[in-house]
Amino acid sequence: MFLDEFCFAASFKLRRAGIYFLFVFLPLTFASACSAAAPLPALTPVTVQLSWTHQAEFAGLYAAVEQGYFREEGLEVTFLEGGPEVDFIKPVTDG
Repeated sequence: MFLDEFCFAASFKLRRAGIYFLFVFLPLTFASACSAAAPLPALTPVTVQLSWTHQAEFAGLYAAVEQGYFREEGLEVTFLEGGPEVDFIKPVTDG
């Protein structure tokens, strides 16, 4: 008796999950796949002057570029290497 009730309950749950999959998940998947992608706007170029040479200190910035976080925000980021001989004020005053 118990086994029959268990099998009925399990089959009911599977049917309910199948119905959910067919009527909720699949339409949402197809709707998102078929939607027209909007053209990407032009990226704004941004230059970041690093305070020192390329090193692990700036890993967060490099990872953000590699993972596309800046691009998602419309920025095209380039890095200028710093160091003791780099004048940080001149590029700012030159524009």
